[in-house]
Amino acid sequence: MKKITLIVLKLMAIYFFVEFIRTDLFSGTYMVMSDQIALVTKFGYILSKILFFTILYFLWFKAAQISKVINRSLHIENLLEKEIDYKNLFQIIIALSGIIILATAAPDFIEYILESSSARNFTIVRELPTFLAKIIELAIGLYLFWKAHKITKYTFERF
Repeated sequence: MKKITLIVLKLMAIYFFVEFIRTDLFSGTYMVMSDQIALVTKFGYILSKILFFTILYFLWFKAAQISKVINRSLHIENLLEKEIDYKNLFQIIIALSGIIILATAAPDFIEYILESSSARNFTIVRELPTFLAKIIELAIGLYLFWKAHKITKYTFERF
């Protein structure tokens, strides 16, 4: 299972990198070079992309350590890869879903915070629902990653 998780983590890193090139590379370059964009917004964008590339670094170069964390409660080291238990596979999918949410939500949250703090017409009443939604998204991603074993155990006991 660790090998499967390792492969999926590396595939996620490739996917996120290609997605960055496809969506953010040219628009981000324009934003950073433009004189019409506020400096704080540029800083927020750059900071969010640094966080994004840090996540990519961990997904690619530290995939083995992340795989150990994801599979920490699995006890199937001696089984053949063909004998994959669906419960274990579900646990890996839940943890990887948390990583996907975190990899997309964390840079977006940083960018949102810095962009909204530089807005001239910032009102807490108007921004509070968006802020809370972004916090909840991060919390869900963290929960899925760290508590995948408990979610799996609960799900398979109930159904």
